[in-house]
Amino acid sequence: MTNPTNPKWVPCKAAAVLGTAGLCFSLQASAVDESAFQELERKHAALAEKVDRTSDRLQINGFISAGVARSDQDVTYAESELHDDNSFGVRSRVGVQMTFAVSDNLDAIAQFVGRGDEEWDVETEWAYLRYQANDALQLRLGRQRAPFYLLSEYLEVGYAYPWVAPPEEVYSVTGDNTYDGFGLLYDFALGSWDTTFQLFWGENTQDGVVVAQLDDLISLSLTGVYENWTLRAGYTHVNISVEDPIDLGGGFFLPAVEDADTAFMGVGLIYDNGDWLVMSEVTSLKLDFWLGDPDSMYVMAGRRFGDWMPHLTWAQVNDVDDDRGELGLPAPVLAGVNAMFEEQQKSVTAGVRYEFLPGAAIKFEVTHLYDLKDGKGLFDSMPDDDSANLVSFVVDAVF
Repeated sequence: MTNPTNPKWVPCKAAAVLGTAGLCFSLQASAVDESAFQELERKHAALAEKVDRTSDRLQINGFISAGVARSDQDVTYAESELHDDNSFGVRSRVGVQMTFAVSDNLDAIAQFVGRGDEEWDVETEWAYLRYQANDALQLRLGRQRAPFYLLSEYLEVGYAYPWVAPPEEVYSVTGDNTYDGFGLLYDFALGSWDTTFQLFWGENTQDGVVVAQLDDLISLSLTGVYENWTLRAGYTHVNISVEDPIDLGGGFFLPAVEDADTAFMGVGLIYDNGDWLVMSEVTSLKLDFWLGDPDSMYVMAGRRFGDWMPHLTWAQVNDVDDDRGELGLPAPVLAGVNAMFEEQQKSVTAGVRYEFLPGAAIKFEVTHLYDLKDGKGLFDSMPDDDSANLVSFVVDAVF
């Protein structure tokens, strides 16, 4: 005879209602209240409908880069961990982007990125509202990337460009490109060109060798696309303040800075006919104080052979600032300051990209740095030689 107090596992209607695929615990002695199950079914149906509506409005995308790099110098390069030992973090990062449709023309967008050379601390790169006023006009408010470069919109997404990383001579000049502010994009036709005008107004704090506050940044750019060509031109003005003097030792200081006029200009082009890919950018940063005035450029050409694309890139940065000579520093101190801030180097990069799966690519590059002119180039301190070599390997994917 079955003991009515002895529980056993049996299938039950609640398991189906709740969407579980297991068995539920029941007592043979318990009476099933049919009305309770009907109420549970009604709530479950309402919840399922709400989840379906929400999932239709939420889009999640991601990207990842995993790789290894090293140089032949025992000093770090470009404010990263890259030096004369294998570094698995410097070229590695992962990001998740979420877009939630608040309404038919209003989205909330957030992008979170973790980087291997920053101990995988997750940072909020984007966090803004996007309002599509009509087919041509889009407004943005919140944290977003300032439109300084050709690749600004997808700078973190390694899969989107041919290199392991975009040329440092150009893309390291402006530091952190994430700002809090207001953005506007307007699409229109200019003859046969599909054209986008972009405006951004915002602020940021740069925390590097020098801690600086950037206020009232106004960035304007015009991008045109016609057949195989993309052309872009941009201009940015910002006021920079450095609150605390920089102690150079020996009683010498670099003075504090208040609302120094700063201008950044850039032009770029892309030619892509499906076989050949050619890219180039020229930029110039002018600061009305002692930090530097770097002029930069690169030219890249690549040829696709099926899933393979070998490519070659030449780049340079030339940063000579005459403003430091007006500081009245003794020659040895001034030489040390110049070595600290001047970034002069040229590079040649030979690489190959292999599209081994849809949405995934393998990249390998060798970069030769030269013409450091007795300076440190983009190294964080003085290297042993006036030339150096970098080797990088990475796997990029989007999902």
